[in-house]
Amino acid sequence: MIYLRQIISLCLLVLCTAPPATAESVLEGMVSEVHSGDTFSLTLPSGETLKIHLYGTDAPKREKRDPKTGKVKRPGQPFGEEAFQVLKSKLERRKVSVNMMGKEKHSGTIVIDKQDIGLEMVRAGFAWAHQCNPAGRVAAEYAKAEEQARKERRGLWKQDHPQPPWEFLKLWQMKEALLVG
Repeated sequence: MIYLRQIISLCLLVLCTAPPATAESVLEGMVSEVHSGDTFSLTLPSGETLKIHLYGTDAPKREKRDPKTGKVKRPGQPFGEEAFQVLKSKLERRKVSVNMMGKEKHSGTIVIDKQDIGLEMVRAGFAWAHQCNPAGRVAAEYAKAEEQARKERRGLWKQDHPQPPWEFLKLWQMKEALLVG
Protein backbone atom coordinates (compact mmCIF):
# COMPACT_ATOMS: atom_id res chain seq x y z
CA MET A 1 0.00 0.00 0.00
CA ILE A 2 2.82 2.42 0.80
CA TYR A 3 4.32 1.82 -2.65
CA LEU A 4 1.05 2.79 -4.30
CA ARG A 5 0.98 6.06 -2.37
CA GLN A 6 4.57 6.79 -3.36
CA ILE A 7 3.82 6.01 -7.00
CA ILE A 8 0.77 8.30 -6.95
CA SER A 9 2.79 11.11 -5.39
CA LEU A 10 5.59 10.62 -7.91
CA CYS A 11 3.12 10.61 -10.80
CA LEU A 12 1.62 13.88 -9.57
CA LEU A 13 5.08 15.42 -9.42
CA VAL A 14 6.02 14.20 -12.91
CA LEU A 15 2.73 15.26 -14.47
CA CYS A 16 2.94 18.66 -12.88
CA THR A 17 6.33 19.64 -14.25
CA ALA A 18 4.86 20.58 -17.61
CA PRO A 19 6.15 23.71 -19.33
CA PRO A 20 5.33 26.80 -17.27
CA ALA A 21 2.36 29.00 -17.91
CA THR A 22 1.24 32.05 -15.98
CA ALA A 23 -1.78 32.73 -13.84
CA GLU A 24 -4.51 34.13 -16.03
CA SER A 25 -5.74 36.81 -13.67
CA VAL A 26 -6.69 37.77 -10.15
CA LEU A 27 -10.38 38.17 -9.34
CA GLU A 28 -11.50 40.02 -6.25
CA GLY A 29 -14.92 39.77 -4.75
CA MET A 30 -17.14 38.46 -1.98
CA VAL A 31 -17.77 34.76 -1.43
CA SER A 32 -21.54 34.69 -1.71
CA GLU A 33 -22.11 30.95 -1.37
CA VAL A 34 -20.12 27.80 -0.67
CA HIS A 35 -21.40 24.82 -2.67
CA SER A 36 -19.08 22.01 -1.57
CA GLY A 37 -15.68 21.31 -0.06
CA ASP A 38 -13.97 22.66 -3.19
CA THR A 39 -16.44 24.99 -4.93
CA PHE A 40 -17.92 28.40 -4.13
CA SER A 41 -19.57 31.41 -5.77
CA LEU A 42 -17.64 34.66 -6.01
CA THR A 43 -19.60 37.88 -6.52
CA LEU A 44 -17.48 40.46 -8.31
CA PRO A 45 -17.81 44.23 -7.69
CA SER A 46 -19.70 44.43 -11.01
CA GLY A 47 -22.39 42.17 -9.54
CA GLU A 48 -21.46 39.22 -11.76
CA THR A 49 -21.27 35.92 -9.89
CA LEU A 50 -18.86 33.17 -10.90
CA LYS A 51 -18.70 29.60 -9.65
CA ILE A 52 -15.06 28.92 -8.68
CA HIS A 53 -13.30 25.61 -8.03
CA LEU A 54 -10.37 25.51 -5.60
CA TYR A 55 -7.45 24.68 -7.86
CA GLY A 56 -5.39 21.69 -6.76
CA THR A 57 -8.16 20.00 -4.77
CA ASP A 58 -10.98 17.53 -5.14
CA ALA A 59 -13.21 17.17 -2.10
CA PRO A 60 -15.63 14.34 -1.27
CA LYS A 61 -19.00 14.96 -2.88
CA ARG A 62 -22.02 16.17 -0.92
CA GLU A 63 -25.47 14.75 -1.33
CA LYS A 64 -27.49 16.66 -3.92
CA ARG A 65 -31.24 17.09 -3.52
CA ASP A 66 -33.88 18.49 -5.83
CA PRO A 67 -34.79 21.87 -4.28
CA LYS A 68 -38.46 21.49 -5.24
CA THR A 69 -39.12 17.88 -4.23
CA GLY A 70 -36.39 17.28 -1.68
CA LYS A 71 -35.63 14.00 -3.45
CA VAL A 72 -31.99 12.86 -3.48
CA LYS A 73 -30.55 13.51 -6.94
CA ARG A 74 -27.10 12.14 -6.09
CA PRO A 75 -25.91 10.48 -2.89
CA GLY A 76 -23.01 11.97 -1.00
CA GLN A 77 -19.71 10.53 0.12
CA PRO A 78 -18.40 10.15 3.64
CA PHE A 79 -16.86 13.47 4.74
CA GLY A 80 -18.56 15.38 1.90
CA GLU A 81 -20.71 17.38 4.29
CA GLU A 82 -17.80 17.90 6.70
CA ALA A 83 -15.57 19.21 3.88
CA PHE A 84 -18.36 21.61 2.86
CA GLN A 85 -18.73 22.89 6.44
CA VAL A 86 -14.98 23.44 6.81
CA LEU A 87 -14.70 25.41 3.56
CA LYS A 88 -17.85 27.35 4.43
CA SER A 89 -16.33 28.37 7.77
CA LYS A 90 -13.19 29.59 6.01
CA LEU A 91 -14.78 31.47 3.10
CA GLU A 92 -18.46 32.34 3.48
CA ARG A 93 -19.14 36.09 3.31
CA ARG A 94 -15.43 36.92 3.08
CA LYS A 95 -13.82 39.29 0.65
CA VAL A 96 -11.15 37.32 -1.19
CA SER A 97 -8.70 37.48 -4.07
CA VAL A 98 -8.67 34.42 -6.33
CA ASN A 99 -5.54 33.73 -8.37
CA MET A 100 -7.10 32.18 -11.46
CA MET A 101 -5.08 29.35 -12.97
CA GLY A 102 -5.29 26.01 -14.67
CA LYS A 103 -7.19 24.70 -17.64
CA GLU A 104 -10.59 24.80 -15.96
CA LYS A 105 -12.62 27.86 -16.90
CA HIS A 106 -13.00 29.14 -13.31
CA SER A 107 -10.38 27.58 -11.09
CA GLY A 108 -8.00 29.30 -8.73
CA THR A 109 -6.19 29.51 -5.43
CA ILE A 110 -7.02 31.69 -2.44
CA VAL A 111 -4.65 32.85 0.27
CA ILE A 112 -6.16 34.25 3.46
CA ASP A 113 -3.94 35.32 6.35
CA LYS A 114 -0.93 33.81 4.53
CA GLN A 115 -2.66 30.41 4.30
CA ASP A 116 -3.43 28.70 1.00
CA ILE A 117 -7.03 27.57 1.57
CA GLY A 118 -6.81 24.63 -0.86
CA LEU A 119 -3.64 23.41 0.81
CA GLU A 120 -5.33 23.73 4.20
CA MET A 121 -8.26 21.62 2.99
CA VAL A 122 -5.87 18.89 1.80
CA ARG A 123 -3.75 19.15 4.96
CA ALA A 124 -6.84 18.72 7.17
CA GLY A 125 -7.92 15.65 5.22
CA PHE A 126 -10.97 17.21 3.58
CA ALA A 127 -9.74 17.06 -0.02
CA TRP A 128 -7.45 15.11 -2.28
CA ALA A 129 -4.50 16.79 -3.99
CA HIS A 130 -5.82 16.71 -7.53
CA GLN A 131 -4.32 19.15 -10.01
CA CYS A 132 -1.11 21.04 -10.44
CA ASN A 133 -0.01 24.51 -11.33
CA PRO A 134 2.55 25.18 -14.02
CA ALA A 135 5.50 25.52 -11.65
CA GLY A 136 4.57 22.32 -9.80
CA ARG A 137 4.23 24.06 -6.42
CA VAL A 138 0.64 22.96 -5.93
CA ALA A 139 1.50 19.40 -6.96
CA ALA A 140 4.47 19.11 -4.64
CA GLU A 141 3.00 20.88 -1.61
CA TYR A 142 -0.46 19.38 -1.96
CA ALA A 143 0.86 15.84 -2.54
CA LYS A 144 3.06 16.17 0.55
CA ALA A 145 0.14 17.52 2.60
CA GLU A 146 -2.11 14.68 1.42
CA GLU A 147 0.49 12.07 2.34
CA GLN A 148 0.85 13.59 5.84
CA ALA A 149 -2.94 13.69 6.30
CA ARG A 150 -3.11 10.03 5.24
CA LYS A 151 -0.36 9.04 7.71
CA GLU A 152 -2.07 10.90 10.55
CA ARG A 153 -5.53 9.65 9.49
CA ARG A 154 -7.03 13.13 9.41
CA GLY A 155 -10.48 13.81 8.01
CA LEU A 156 -11.48 11.43 5.22
CA TRP A 157 -8.30 9.44 5.81
CA LYS A 158 -9.90 8.01 8.97
CA GLN A 159 -11.51 5.58 6.51
CA ASP A 160 -9.50 2.54 5.48
CA HIS A 161 -10.10 2.95 1.75
CA PRO A 162 -11.73 6.29 0.94
CA GLN A 163 -13.11 6.50 -2.58
CA PRO A 164 -11.76 9.45 -4.58
CA PRO A 165 -14.50 11.81 -5.80
CA TRP A 166 -13.65 11.26 -9.46
CA GLU A 167 -14.16 7.50 -9.03
CA PHE A 168 -17.33 8.05 -7.01
CA LEU A 169 -18.82 10.24 -9.75
CA LYS A 170 -17.80 7.88 -12.53
CA LEU A 171 -19.38 4.86 -10.80
CA TRP A 172 -22.51 6.84 -9.90
CA GLN A 173 -22.90 8.04 -13.51
CA MET A 174 -22.48 4.48 -14.81
CA LYS A 175 -25.11 3.25 -12.36
CA GLU A 176 -27.51 6.03 -13.37
CA ALA A 177 -26.97 5.24 -17.06
CA LEU A 178 -27.80 1.58 -16.41
CA LEU A 179 -30.96 2.52 -14.52
CA VAL A 180 -32.15 4.90 -17.24
CA GLY A 181 -31.07 2.74 -20.21
